[in-house]
Amino acid sequence: MSEWLISVPVWDPRYVRVFLDSALPALLAAADRLREPVRFVVHTDAPEQIRGAFGSRQLETREIGPHPTYVALQRAHADAVRSALAGERVVLLNADLVVSGNFLTRCAEHFDRGKRAVVLLGIRTVMGPERPPAGADPRELLSWAWTHRHQIIRDLEWPGGKSLLLTNLFFTDGQSVVARGFHLHPAAIIKHDEIKFQSTIDGDLLDYFPRESVHVVTDPDDCSMLEVSPAGRRFPVRASADGPLVPSRVAVCMRTRASPAHRWLVTHRIGVVGEARDCGDEAVVGSVLDIMAQVSQTPRQRTRVPAHRGRLATGRRGAVPAKS
Repeated sequence: MSEWLISVPVWDPRYVRVFLDSALPALLAAADRLREPVRFVVHTDAPEQIRGAFGSRQLETREIGPHPTYVALQRAHADAVRSALAGERVVLLNADLVVSGNFLTRCAEHFDRGKRAVVLLGIRTVMGPERPPAGADPRELLSWAWTHRHQIIRDLEWPGGKSLLLTNLFFTDGQSVVARGFHLHPAAIIKHDEIKFQSTIDGDLLDYFPRESVHVVTDPDDCSMLEVSPAGRRFPVRASADGPLVPSRVAVCMRTRASPAHRWLVTHRIGVVGEARDCGDEAVVGSVLDIMAQVSQTPRQRTRVPAHRGRLATGRRGAVPAKS
C-alpha cells in the first residue's frame, strides 16, 4: 500500500483550538476511511497539545520557525514536501481546513487514475458555536459551508459582491451555486524531485505539474473542504456607490495576481450547491480572460509567483491561509 504524508502547520492558540475542535476530527475520520499507512507532520508552537490529540498515530512535530505568518506557512509546507520520499502522496492542509470524510480515499482514486495533483476550493465559513460536521459526505459539507458562509464569501458573490480581492467568484441561479477560482488549493500531490515552489501552495506549486496530471475537483459529489474563520475577519471592499461587479473589474484585480496556471484554473466550473450548471459564469469568465489576454499583449515577464504574491492574493494570516 502507498504511504501518505499529511502536513498541517498549526500555530497560535486561536488556531490550535480551531484545529483541535474542527479540522482534526474531520481529518482523522478521512484517514480512518483510507486504510493505508499515513504519517502526519505538524509544524507547531504547541507540540504537547498536538501530540496528545493524535494519540498513537504516527506523528512528527516540528518547530514552526520565527517568520512572518505567510512565510512560516510556505516554509512549513515546503519542508514537508522536501522530507517526503519520491512517489509519496503528500497532503498539504492548514489548521482551519475541514475536509469531507471521503477526501483521502477520493485523492487516492484520482492518483490511481494517473493524476499527480488534486486541487480543491475551500469555502470560508464563520467560526461559531456550531462546528462543521466531521466525516461528512462532500455535498453535505458544501451545503453546510454555503449556509454558514463568511462575509468574505458574500463579498465575492456575482454581481453584488464588494470585495477588492477577486481571487474567487460565486454565481447563483435558482437552487444552483457554482464557483470559479483563480486561487484554488493544491491539497494533495505526488512528490517528485523537481518541486521547489517559492510561494504559498496556491501560488506556484502547480507550475511543477503538467496540466493533464492535475485534477480540479468540480463535482460536489467528488470530495470537498471548507475553511473556518472568525466572524470579524475582513478583506478590503469597495464602496457601495461603485456599482456591481463587471468583468473588467475582475480582470484589473487579477492581471498581476494570476499566473498562467491560475488562468487555467478559473476555466473550471465548480459545483457548490445543486446542479453544476451555467449560472452566468461562463460568459463572465470568458470576458475576464479576454480582457486579461489583451492587457498581456504588452511586454511582461512572469515566471514565478514570489512569496508576497501568495500573501497578497490569498490574504493569509497565521496558520490559516485564506481560501475563498
